[in-house]
Amino acid sequence: MLEFLMYFAIAIISVAALLIIGFAFFSRNFFKIIFINALLGIASLFIIRAISFFTGVSLAVNPWTLTSASVFGMPAVCGMLMLNLIF
Repeated sequence: MLEFLMYFAIAIISVAALLIIGFAFFSRNFFKIIFINALLGIASLFIIRAISFFTGVSLAVNPWTLTSASVFGMPAVCGMLMLNLIF
């Protein structure tokens, strides 16, 4: 059951990331949207890290999490948070 949840979460994250990239590609401000998406992903990663003392839920800040947060933005951070909470 947990393996199914893990694959389901990965599939949802992948679809969300593809939707963000697709919407950004078909808009007129492609680079602006990609930059804002990366900025929001990194900011949310650091906000979760900052409030982890109060909530007890934390995400490690390392090259892998920073890369995924900057490339995929908020869906990656939400996905890492869900996977962290499930496992």
